[in-house]
Amino acid sequence: MKEKTSQRLNKATLIANLREIADKIEKDSLQIGGKIIVLPESAVFTLEWEEKISKRKLEIEIEW
Repeated sequence: MKEKTSQRLNKATLIANLREIADKIEKDSLQIGGKIIVLPESAVFTLEWEEKISKRKLEIEIEW
C-alpha cells in the first residue's frame, strides 16, 4: 500500500506541519490518509537533495 499527499504551503505552514509530524513520531504513531502508522524504536532516516535546472527537491524518508 502506498499513500502520497502533496500540497503547496507557505514556509510557516510547512514548518508547523513538520513539527506536528515530529510530535506524532515522538508519540509512536501518526495517521496518513485513513491508516495509522506505528513507528518502531529505531529506523533509518534519509535526507536527499536534488537540484535540476528549474526544480529543487528535498526528500525526507524514514524506513524500517
